[in-house]
Amino acid sequence: MKRLKLTTLTGSVLTACLSTTALHAGTIDAFNGASGFGIVYVDEGEGVVEPGIGAVTGDINNDDFVGNQFSPNGVLNCLRASKPGAGCAEGPGEGNRYKTRLTGNGALDLSFGTSDSSGITEYFNFGKTTNITDARILGFDMQLGTGTGDDFVLMDPSNPAAAVLFDNLITLTGANALAWDFLVGTEGQAPLQRVFFPDGLFGSGGQEGDIGFFSTMRAGFEFTSNADRTILTAVNLINPVHNAAFGDGVISHNMLPDGVFWDETVTDPTDESSLIAWFDHRAAGGAGGWVWGAMNAVAADLAVRLDAMAAELGVTVAELGYAEGAEIPVAVVALMEGDDLFEILPIEDLSNLNLNFNLDVGDIGGTDFTLQIVPTFAPIVMDSGSEFQFNMAAILDAANVPYLNADPGYLAAVADIMALPTQAERQLALESIGYSFLGAYSGLAYSFGSDAIYALGSSLNEAGGEDGFVTRGANSWALSDNTQAFVSLLGRNATYDRTLNNAGFTASTAGIYGGLETAFGDGFSAGVMVGAQQGDADIMAGRGTLDSDAYTIAGFMKYRFGSGGQFQGVVGYQGLSFDTTRNFSLGRTNYAANGNTDGSTIFAAAEASWMQPFGAFKFGPMASAEHYKVSVDGFTETGAGIFNLTVGDQETDVTVGRIGLRGETEFSAGSNGAVRAFGHAAYAARSGGNASVLTGFSGSNLPTALMPVDDRDDTWVDIGAGIALEIANTGTRSTNVGISYRGAFGDTYEDHTAKLFFEMRF
Repeated sequence: MKRLKLTTLTGSVLTACLSTTALHAGTIDAFNGASGFGIVYVDEGEGVVEPGIGAVTGDINNDDFVGNQFSPNGVLNCLRASKPGAGCAEGPGEGNRYKTRLTGNGALDLSFGTSDSSGITEYFNFGKTTNITDARILGFDMQLGTGTGDDFVLMDPSNPAAAVLFDNLITLTGANALAWDFLVGTEGQAPLQRVFFPDGLFGSGGQEGDIGFFSTMRAGFEFTSNADRTILTAVNLINPVHNAAFGDGVISHNMLPDGVFWDETVTDPTDESSLIAWFDHRAAGGAGGWVWGAMNAVAADLAVRLDAMAAELGVTVAELGYAEGAEIPVAVVALMEGDDLFEILPIEDLSNLNLNFNLDVGDIGGTDFTLQIVPTFAPIVMDSGSEFQFNMAAILDAANVPYLNADPGYLAAVADIMALPTQAERQLALESIGYSFLGAYSGLAYSFGSDAIYALGSSLNEAGGEDGFVTRGANSWALSDNTQAFVSLLGRNATYDRTLNNAGFTASTAGIYGGLETAFGDGFSAGVMVGAQQGDADIMAGRGTLDSDAYTIAGFMKYRFGSGGQFQGVVGYQGLSFDTTRNFSLGRTNYAANGNTDGSTIFAAAEASWMQPFGAFKFGPMASAEHYKVSVDGFTETGAGIFNLTVGDQETDVTVGRIGLRGETEFSAGSNGAVRAFGHAAYAARSGGNASVLTGFSGSNLPTALMPVDDRDDTWVDIGAGIALEIANTGTRSTNVGISYRGAFGDTYEDHTAKLFFEMRF
């Protein structure tokens, strides 16, 4: 499977252990940074400083520390959050755990520096990781090795004294080998359950109180070790209450349920608010509603809390309708929403996992070692080959989260996709069920804006003006000695190859443009232009179509200076409307989802050339720069049932630059006038077009995700040629007509534009 790099944050080097003792043999000296598919979070609110992870070394020992509850109490050596002066036994709630955040479908590498050793030093790991991948995590591997990214190599365990290895977790005996079956219904945990949700939600302790909000029993994964002790694998998420509400994986931040947090000790600003209720989409007959969680198992203590809550809300205890798991009366919910002591926030700890394990650090020659975290996702997510496919697969797979109460049709869609015979077919299915041609919006908008600039006529692509009026003889007719008008008809066809995340498409546009221009003397003129356009984009493999209409209004100025110098600037606005059809198939059913929305483009361009005579010809350098700011309003599709998408607003910028040569010549066409021929050749580059568009299935409780629109960083050879013919000239009046062509030839982009323009002089 191809892994996608989404986010990387590299920490700075910790130059010494947090311990004040001297460095020991076989010790971790420094955290050298994070790389790959995640970050190390430096929680300044808990007193943590850069780089976020530090090592405490109190003594050289290898005591193979294990315990039924795996408490770190009494350990001397540990990996923990980098907090000045901290040791390994600061107590709960003291910010001991270093925090990592997983951001994509690939490994997070944590690199550590060591000193040479003549022995083995064991470190207890105070770790926490958070799922912000936008996909459920069904498990993960913790791997020890050297190198990072593609250069990562597992540690050689042949000589344990010359390696960094995990503690051997599969040799527990006696009381430490209790089966999980004996712990069901207690506050304990399985002997190998070293990866668990923070206390309070499941099990005692934490901000949610002494009694687990969802369950008194721990919830989390078990760690199993390979025989070489180089890999720990988190498997078997154990807790029936968790699995019944949230499934057998760790949900991502974008899937979190909301909770009601009560600041019951308002006089203590350091005390955290208590979680008392959560929103379950299965409640209220499937319409969704607020549900009470566990507040206290001791009857007397529970009564005190309920009395205080009822008094705060101005109701009786009976009116609260409290019972663990019971739906909260609507009237009570309304009172909570209007009371400042009650706050609705996501229950973040449902995406957090504490990581407890030991490392044996031996003599590895003073080199770095890497602790690598590799998440495992559902098969449909693992099949993805791009960020776009990953996000669509993650949204569909979220239908496995029970509390979201998703339509069973989404799981049927997953089954249909996974039934396809090849990974390539499954990837294409993920793209087609999602909006894989979001880039066509900015592609059409760019064509419309570029058409308008080309319609205006410029020093790049038209014959030069004559003495007396800047643009006379280009593509205009004169209404008086200092006022002219022009009309242009354009047609364009552009082909965009597919990118990693977006489908390829062919865009066609046509338009009519006209304007007025007034000369102010000294080679300066200015004017306005209006236009109307129509365009469409055909998406590769029949995935859909995008039709659009536009209108243009622009202002421009031109200036002729020196001997052969010309400059033109233009600023314009285009109003856009779009109609779209998205085609896809699931199983034997074909779907067509329809949408419509509006948008706009603000564009600006500047062009210059410097033409010098060479016999009957003029040649010279030219350059231009264009910028387009494209906005498209969000919309919701119709016609595809539960697979209609809601697509958020799109904002993107595109910049184009050209540099090259242009030339022109003029020759007599007899007594009636002259013929002017002109052309240019340039190197062109375009950047931008990227965006992140919030997308999800309309009307569902499934999460949304930011879908990527890739950069269009294209380069091409830009060529143009044209001819203008004076077809009538009576001295005071002339009539002219011209035609020109402009082409773009690149590896991933090709464009062809033709223009017909008219001129009359009175």
